[in-house]
Amino acid sequence: MVALLGLLWMNWWYMEKNNVRIRHYWDKVRYQEFGALNNKGYPDLLRYNGINENGDALFDRNVNIFNVDLQYNWRFAPGSDFIFVWKNQIFNNDKEYQRDYFSNLGGLFDSLQTNSFSVRVLFFLDYLQVFPRKEV
Repeated sequence: MVALLGLLWMNWWYMEKNNVRIRHYWDKVRYQEFGALNNKGYPDLLRYNGINENGDALFDRNVNIFNVDLQYNWRFAPGSDFIFVWKNQIFNNDKEYQRDYFSNLGGLFDSLQTNSFSVRVLFFLDYLQVFPRKEV
């Protein structure tokens, strides 16, 4: 198996904390042997090689996962934060495993994308400010 992992990670500060992470995972999966589990739980190798009459591999795959994560943190008061997160994922699984890296990456963006957004607000509440002690 050949695996390629690209990671770009940037942080920048200006009265808040921001984080952008871009990752691309590319894996060329090539099956070499096939087997079946025996009664003891160990594999017994099969004579099957996974190749059709034309000599093409039937099960070899090209797997791509591309992620973009963006996190925006804003501290609007001491101990109080506003946090926004956006995550984007593109997943592709096909048989075109002999392409070069840049052709592979370009074809990935034609696949379906999954996006998720989340917003979180943390607010520090000083109990003694809200309910001051009563003098006795």
